[in-house]
Amino acid sequence: MSRSLRRGTTGEPASVEGRIERFRIAEGSKSEHAALGVATDDGGFVVVHVVGDTPFAEETLAAAEGRRARANGVWRNGKVRVERDAFALIEDAESAPAVHTSDVAAPAIDGSPASDPHSVATSESTDSQPTPGVTRDGNDPAERAS
Repeated sequence: MSRSLRRGTTGEPASVEGRIERFRIAEGSKSEHAALGVATDDGGFVVVHVVGDTPFAEETLAAAEGRRARANGVWRNGKVRVERDAFALIEDAESAPAVHTSDVAAPAIDGSPASDPHSVATSESTDSQPTPGVTRDGNDPAERAS
């Protein structure tokens, strides 16, 4: 299904529900990139940013890719900006049981894996670029040498 990118007016409240998916944005331009967001049931696509996540990684959305979610936030610069407690996974016939994002631990700011035993692993995308100096396991090789 071809989806149309939805944009709102900055400062306007927004509520979206649908499946978390990755889409190509600004195709054919210098700004072309893959973005995570919500594919709505009516054929739209809304780019979502969870406050506290890295804008280029969107850890909360990446951990929920393929699942249904509901997000309540405010439009800002073409994205729905959502506080972590206003984003929730919801159950449907194809999804696992509902999980609230408070059960999903975000990675530590230094890039090390989360220590929360309830953390959800994120899937790696072919679009992501490795962080210089950090291995796949999140450890800095320079720290291991000391």
